Amino acid sequence: MWRFQTDLIDYQLKIRNVSNSAKKKKEGIKAKIVTQSKRKRKGWKERIQKLQGEIEQLETRLDLLQRILIRARHVGDALAYLFFKGEEKWLAPLGNNSSNELPDNEISLKAVLRVAEGFSIAGAGYPLIHDATNCLRVGDITFCDITNLDDNPLTVK
Repeated sequence: MWRFQTDLIDYQLKIRNVSNSAKKKKEGIKAKIVTQSKRKRKGWKERIQKLQGEIEQLETRLDLLQRILIRARHVGDALAYLFFKGEEKWLAPLGNNSSNELPDNEISLKAVLRVAEGFSIAGAGYPLIHDATNCLRVGDITFCDITNLDDNPLTVK
């Protein structure tokens, strides 16, 4: 289950990185359109139309990537519900003030994973990484004994 969470987070990061690259490429194409329209050299309208087609393709790709990321986060939500056996008394407080974005810094996320692994090895319980979900606060880790939910889970912020 731990490997599943880390793979899910890695997958989400890859989607975000591909999406960020596509956004940068789109901005570069927009700049080319501005340049082409200012110069108005022979064939400029055709070049702009071609560039606009590339932007449309990128927008379609960005939309697909966003949809995939949302679905990946839903998988994380399902994991959280399984982890807490659907007990809203545990889930609701952990979602307050939530942000639905992964941390901007991939290094900080890797640090969160290391902290989770270290606490788990030290006996804190099984870690649930909130960053893989939509329903839980990003940046936190919750540890609990998944066989005994009567104990208060430990949440590290």
